Amino acid sequence: MTITVHEWPLPAGEKEAIAVVFELGCPIALDMWRSTTFHVLVDVCTPQEEISRTNAFITLPDYPALQRYRQCHQKQRLTLASNAKPFTKCHYKDVSIPTEDVDSICVNNGLVFQPFDTVTTTWAANVLQHCDSSRSCTFLLPKGPYDGLQQYLSGTSHTSNEVIANQAYCHKDMTIHEFIAFGALRSGPRLQWMNVLREIRARTLNFRREEVHLLLAQAVSQVGPFSSDDDLIWHEELNSVPFLGALLGELEDLMTSVEGNWLEVVTINTIVMLVCRVLSSTQEESVKNRGYLFLQRIRTATFTLLTQLSGKMQTSNEETVSQDLQGRIRDMAVTCRSTFDVDEDASLLLTSNDDIKIFAYCAVMIHVNTPSQLSNLSQHSKLLLERDKKCCHVLEPAIRRYAELHREGLDCAMAKILGSYRPGTPWRALAAPNSRWLTAQTAPSRSQSPQDVHINLISGCLLVDGKQLGRLPSMIVQHPTYKSIFGDVSLRKLLLCWYILTCQPQQVLDIVPADIPGMEYATRGNLCDHQVSHSRCHHSVANDALACS
Repeated sequence: MTITVHEWPLPAGEKEAIAVVFELGCPIALDMWRSTTFHVLVDVCTPQEEISRTNAFITLPDYPALQRYRQCHQKQRLTLASNAKPFTKCHYKDVSIPTEDVDSICVNNGLVFQPFDTVTTTWAANVLQHCDSSRSCTFLLPKGPYDGLQQYLSGTSHTSNEVIANQAYCHKDMTIHEFIAFGALRSGPRLQWMNVLREIRARTLNFRREEVHLLLAQAVSQVGPFSSDDDLIWHEELNSVPFLGALLGELEDLMTSVEGNWLEVVTINTIVMLVCRVLSSTQEESVKNRGYLFLQRIRTATFTLLTQLSGKMQTSNEETVSQDLQGRIRDMAVTCRSTFDVDEDASLLLTSNDDIKIFAYCAVMIHVNTPSQLSNLSQHSKLLLERDKKCCHVLEPAIRRYAELHREGLDCAMAKILGSYRPGTPWRALAAPNSRWLTAQTAPSRSQSPQDVHINLISGCLLVDGKQLGRLPSMIVQHPTYKSIFGDVSLRKLLLCWYILTCQPQQVLDIVPADIPGMEYATRGNLCDHQVSHSRCHHSVANDALACS
């Protein structure tokens, strides 16, 4: 005859027992905080190949003796687990009776609990030892002439002599001088800022290349170790006012050489990044004032280039050219708005109606010219959009407050985007949680109805009567009436003959919702000093309508 042993459900040690009881009813707030922390440290920062998965014999949620006492969140990630078996699962779980040894029947708990990550199925103590965020925080060079130089971007331990010794690996599309300059810029962590200043002066690097921007971004953004006084050892030069003055002077000279060329958008973006880095690291008033004035100059120059590109886009007839211009407009708008991306009080950045106008106009241009799927964009464009998203979230409250008090800036932006915009009711924010949306109604006129305008200060989405900006639908562009008027120049119709005589081959027009009663769409800009509105009442050609205003 045998009897099954009785195993005490809690560990014999007091601290171990307290830990088990706590985990049975872990507070949800603490539980979710631990899960989020592990998500960052393990799922994001730990290379997957460094995670050694294991199979614990039993976890606390599966332990039958304590299941009825467990009150935890269903998405709990961290729990306790044991590799040791309980006595009730061993071959000596049954004891022969009669017996005088009571301790052989009433036994202590045999489990040895340890913190366990149920997502990666690993012991928590082991997986945290492999946390390394350096790979996730290092830019990767795209395929091309520079992709063999990744080692010179990723680290700072190489020497300039090693770079010179490796010049045989220089790509055929790159000069030896640029190869050496690229490789030596991060040679020695405490020399990086001096090397940056030297290269801006020497102009050996091709600042138009995205790879050069990534190299400089890695050099000026990587924090590096701290000193005993909590200073950044790699960035000591940023405490030197003469150095900052020299750096700003070289950046101003570089800007002078490229500010009228929209092909130099990467160069301008690099300049903005370096100026913003300087402003975020100094408290010297003379340097800050000079930096703010410089950013204002860049903002004005890039906004001028943006309007030029937008004009080219509206007059473009070829789809391939339009797609290229869309990318250039998007990157130029992001670059222009990045001049606001300084870690300072927003009141120092948004000082006039012109600032609000530029911010809002760039927001709409970015939204309209950004594809829904970002997978085909270059790494540089994705980086710019991520930076812009952060900037928008930081500045949104200040933009909203300013626009509600001073409407002129936002009105000017809308007039530049919507040719027929007429200021009407004041701008106001929607109720939370939609406070990022500002709305106003345009003023009516004799022939035009009022329209409801909404703009999202975060995404840049602009709605007119609930419709987004865009281009005419394909069903209209392919319609015979549209082709006959805006298509083949040999079809000279009496209708709008003044336009057909000067018309280019078929255009796909940028449109906005029309404000003329009975019309559906209107051109965003003017055609031969007139705005063209369109409505398609039925499927027959005779019932299509056009109007010029």
